[in-house]
Amino acid sequence: MKVDSILVDKLDFVTEKSVKSLVERSKTDAELAMAIATTRTETGVQIGEFFIEKQEFDISGLKKNYYNIIDTEQDEVLYSELAMFESVMGIVKRLLTSNSTQKTDAIAKLDEEYDRNLLEAYGYKHRLKNTKDIMKRDVYEAKYSNAMAKVKTTKHRILDSL
Repeated sequence: MKVDSILVDKLDFVTEKSVKSLVERSKTDAELAMAIATTRTETGVQIGEFFIEKQEFDISGLKKNYYNIIDTEQDEVLYSELAMFESVMGIVKRLLTSNSTQKTDAIAKLDEEYDRNLLEAYGYKHRLKNTKDIMKRDVYEAKYSNAMAKVKTTKHRILDSL
């Protein structure tokens, strides 16, 4: 039994040391801090004092997820209807590590541009499906391709800002 007691004591020591090390590293590593502070719920994800609420919308027959970031300590919606989950994570990461909202607002603005371009593309895709006029199809195909190029460009700008 003495050997068991020694093993348990050593395990406790190593575990406590590891936890303290992780907590200390999380003060300078935003991704580690987010991982430690993340809890999944039925309606979204809790990361520290921020709750990410997922909402599903039907857009021209397509299902699209949007996200709200809620400060649970202030019970206030900080950002609503963000279109890209990557934008949400970038904003929360910045909120956890900085008091400045300049970068988070810039990400939200890019996300708004991404959403606007995506909705435009969805609209042209819907029109493409529902028209039989060859001339209109050519126009809608060109406009759809242009809108999708804007979507991709904006998405890359968002990812580069993270």
